[in-house]
Amino acid sequence: MDILGKDTLQAEYFSPLGQYEDYKTSVYGTRYTEYRQEYDQALNLDLLTEFPLYIMLEQTYRCNLKCPSCIHGYPEVKREYNMPDTVMPLDLYKKILEEGQKYNLPSISMMINDEPLFLKDIAERIRLAVEYGVMDIIMVTNGTLLTRQKAKEIIDAGVTHILFSVDAANEETYKKVRVGGDFN
Repeated sequence: MDILGKDTLQAEYFSPLGQYEDYKTSVYGTRYTEYRQEYDQALNLDLLTEFPLYIMLEQTYRCNLKCPSCIHGYPEVKREYNMPDTVMPLDLYKKILEEGQKYNLPSISMMINDEPLFLKDIAERIRLAVEYGVMDIIMVTNGTLLTRQKAKEIIDAGVTHILFSVDAANEETYKKVRVGGDFN
């Protein structure tokens, strides 16, 4: 499985962290370096900001796996929350971004306990976050719904970090922690 390998996408999409930091600084200047300094301070509980430096958005409350470390692995508990199987409306998403823009929101995550690749317009939502001035756009995914085309779309839209929830080094462990997924 080589979804994001160099044979799939151009090598320009892959760079060491230092190059990434240099690139972000060249685009955003001191706004980016100040954000990273504030983030480190907040992480150490040395800074309390007026507005969050990082917002996590759950936009679907859906997942295609049933992992035991997540509410989606416990349908009976999930039902207690009585969440509709819908997607956050785009106008609400834009409203959140507008408020974030007022406070210079630097970072956003495209998920909490959901699979962001269920969003048919994920690339558009990422692009909107960029347009509203968000510098770091993070997406955590189990990767099972990722295609080469979708990977290219979200990278081109401006996602800055893609984290894959694999949590296993072998197939036996993967079957236990990513229930419903395919290790291969």
